Amino acid sequence: MSFLTPDYFDRALPLSSDDRKEVRRQAWKRWFAQRVNLSLYIVVIAGINVTADLAWRGYRHGQVQTAWWEWVIAGTVFVIALYGALLVLQRWRFAPLAREVVREQGFNVCRRCGRWLRDEPPEMSACPHCGASLGAS
Repeated sequence: MSFLTPDYFDRALPLSSDDRKEVRRQAWKRWFAQRVNLSLYIVVIAGINVTADLAWRGYRHGQVQTAWWEWVIAGTVFVIALYGALLVLQRWRFAPLAREVVREQGFNVCRRCGRWLRDEPPEMSACPHCGASLGAS
C-alpha cells in the first residue's frame, strides 16, 4: 500500500515510521496553508467529471436505458482518471513540500528527486542522480 502514501524522498534515510508520518503531517499542513492546492484538486475533479459526462452522453447516442456493465466501465474509468490526476498533482505540488520538511530536519536531500546526498561534498553544484541544481533556493 506504499503507492497510496509514497515518501517522495529516499527510503534509505534513517527515519522511523513515526518520523515519516510526521514528515507527511508537516507537509500536509504546508499543503493546506496554500489555498491554490485545494483549488487545483477541485478543478481536476470537476474537469474529469465533466469530461466523463460528455463522453458518456456521446457514447449513449440517445439510449434511454443502459446496461449495468456500462455503469461499471464508466465508474472504473472515472476512478482511474481521478487517481492518476491526483497522483500527478501530489508529485507536482506535494513532493517538494515533503522534501522541504526533510531538509529542515537536517538531511541533505535533492529538491527535485528526493535522493539522499549523504556522501556528496557540500561544494557539489548538481545532483548526481537527476542533475538538479543543489544551490540554495
